[in-house]
Amino acid sequence: QYGQVLIDLQRYDGAVEQLQRATTLEPYWALPHLFLGRAREKQGKMDEAFAHYEKFVALSTASDSQAKAIKLRLDLRKGSGQQ
Repeated sequence: QYGQVLIDLQRYDGAVEQLQRATTLEPYWALPHLFLGRAREKQGKMDEAFAHYEKFVALSTASDSQAKAIKLRLDLRKGSGQQ
């Protein structure tokens, strides 16, 4: 996925643009939200990052191990009072 490559290259603005396009074209595809969360987190935009992580978890299957890990992270964030 091109968005993930751009994240790896630390081209976060380009990654966000590509990934947002993917979510527009395929609104029920979970994976772009995971990568959008990562890109926004790298940019220091934590609220946006966690909003995308929440969307990723909501769209993922229950057996998805990445979704389980992100859900745990979201639960820990909520438990620590960071919203």
